Amino acid sequence: MKHNYKIFLACSISITIGIYIGAAYAPSQDGHGLTILSGPGLANEKRDVQSRDTDNPDTANPAIQPPPATATEPHMFPAQASVREQMLEQQLVQLKNQYHQQKSLNFTQWLGRATEKDKNFSLRETMQNRFNSESIDQAWAEPQEQQYISLFSQDQQLADYALTSTQCRTTQCELSFHITNLDQANQLVEALAKSLQAKGQYPLIIATPDQQQGITRLYIANDENSFEFD
Repeated sequence: MKHNYKIFLACSISITIGIYIGAAYAPSQDGHGLTILSGPGLANEKRDVQSRDTDNPDTANPAIQPPPATATEPHMFPAQASVREQMLEQQLVQLKNQYHQQKSLNFTQWLGRATEKDKNFSLRETMQNRFNSESIDQAWAEPQEQQYISLFSQDQQLADYALTSTQCRTTQCELSFHITNLDQANQLVEALAKSLQAKGQYPLIIATPDQQQGITRLYIANDENSFEFD
């Protein structure tokens, strides 16, 4: 299930790598490029990541528990219920922040170990192989693909980024763009993150620009079981 679009974008490669967390992005020098978006409105936390190819990972893999669902209490006056709901929402955001921060930390640690172990390690190839090996859940994949197609055709924040293809599997999606410039790739991730956050979605995003092919692929996961690195 693949949707292709005609597009042309002039691209050049700048060699940086970094992690995008919430509203902060911290670049560092590297071979290709990586961007991770992590979590809902995380505080202005910045981390430098160093690696070889377009790569830098995480895998501290302590048992990370996904944030719990919100709950409402019966028999409360409207004003009390409103205050209680606000407190629960704040607590939920904090838990989500911690959860996604841990995800990002796990990724950078995994990537560091992978590049130390194998000097030829490629995050780009690893992410693509992981994606291609995942089975397809049609009931989930098709609506997700249509969501991203509609998003990039309708959202003004994303108007400068032409989507060339979109594929979804069971827990993640792969979006492709004719972009190799890292600054532009990072701007794309930030714009997409803001657009999704406006819809109440806080996915993890990993971008792997490919200078040779002239393509940047975004891997997007909304499921807490996605992007488990060990």
